[in-house]
Amino acid sequence: MSQLYQFLAEKISKNKFFAGLEGNQFSILEQLIVDLEFKQAEEIVGEGDSDTSLFIIHSGEVGIYKNLDQTHLQLAKAISGDTIGEITFIDGQKRSATLIANTASNIFQIQRKPFFDMAVKYPRLGHVFLEKLANILCKRLASTSSKLITSAVELEKVENP
Repeated sequence: MSQLYQFLAEKISKNKFFAGLEGNQFSILEQLIVDLEFKQAEEIVGEGDSDTSLFIIHSGEVGIYKNLDQTHLQLAKAISGDTIGEITFIDGQKRSATLIANTASNIFQIQRKPFFDMAVKYPRLGHVFLEKLANILCKRLASTSSKLITSAVELEKVENP
């Protein structure tokens, strides 16, 4: 094993997203990971891009932005251990937001097609990985629903004092 591969394997093993992988699952999955570095303010992917990769933040902070009238509105931010791009990774559709490194960032990329090819060969690993993504999406949906309810209540107070 090369020093670069060992270094990457060590970095990946410390990322909370990969916690709980068993035995050879980790070594199979790490073969799919591309280790990327981004400078502050560098665009990772743009809204409408056809890239369907999943991104896992190893270090730094990434902003998730919606393009509105020639400006970027930051919707959320992701930090170490967070994932970005789950929906596009699963459904294969174009990006719904722009990702920009708010700080210098180290990001792990997993491309959709190689992942699903691997999942056919190793269905248990595919299941474990997709279950992790489903849990993340469920938590985000619950959080978004809560925020929407709070906003609706506040709007009701303003419109009907």
